[in-house]
Amino acid sequence: MCIGQKLLAAAINAAKEKGILHIELTIRETNRTARALCEKMAFVLEGTLREEWYVDGKYYNIHVMALLLPRLCEAKGIKTNGSQKSR
Repeated sequence: MCIGQKLLAAAINAAKEKGILHIELTIRETNRTARALCEKMAFVLEGTLREEWYVDGKYYNIHVMALLLPRLCEAKGIKTNGSQKSR
């Protein structure tokens, strides 16, 4: 597991513990590695904001990605009310 995956997993776990159901993040459209990692962690693309970030004299599109924790729980066989199905 890479450091990015560990950090994202820690953020997801912290959100679960606090009862947060929606996690959103933004990444630069050109960052294919970050997008692949987010998709691996069950995030989905919600939209693209055009020319949203200005870095070093250039505008970049960004992707808004989100994870709805009830979907993650369903995929892993965990009920969203806190009880866990047997695997």
